[in-house]
Amino acid sequence: MSNGAKLLVTILLALTAAAGLLMSLCGGVMIVVSFGDKTWMTAVLMFAVPFVLVGAGLFWFAMRKLRRRG
Repeated sequence: MSNGAKLLVTILLALTAAAGLLMSLCGGVMIVVSFGDKTWMTAVLMFAVPFVLVGAGLFWFAMRKLRRRG
C-alpha cells in the first residue's frame, strides 16, 4: 500500500472514530433528556439507544484499527 493510501485510510478511520464518538454523545444526551419527559420517553429511547450502541461500536472499531496501524 502506498503512503498516500495509508494516509487516506488513517484519515477515514479517524473520521469514523469521531463520528462514532459524536453519535454516542448525542444518544447519551437524548437518553438523559428523555427521563425528564415521561410522555415521549419510550419513543426517544427507541432512537437514542441504537445511536449509543452503533456509535460506540464505530468508535471501538476505528480505534482498534488505528492502534494496530501505529
